[in-house]
Amino acid sequence: MKGKSKYEIDNGKIIIKSPYGKRLKPDETTDCYILSFINSLKNDRIDDATFSIISPYEREQFFGDEISLFLE
Repeated sequence: MKGKSKYEIDNGKIIIKSPYGKRLKPDETTDCYILSFINSLKNDRIDDATFSIISPYEREQFFGDEISLFLE
């Protein structure tokens, strides 16, 4: 999915935040967006990822807590 977000890097952690500064109502979410995503980037993986991703109109929501995502 493509979507909108903004990010910052703090002490080796990558923090991706909602571009809207808040969680939107379902009728406001015409684009997929990252509500929050906090992780550390390692050589072959994204480590200790905690995230909330919202799809357009909130049809789908993806949540994860302290998981590792392996890069290909």
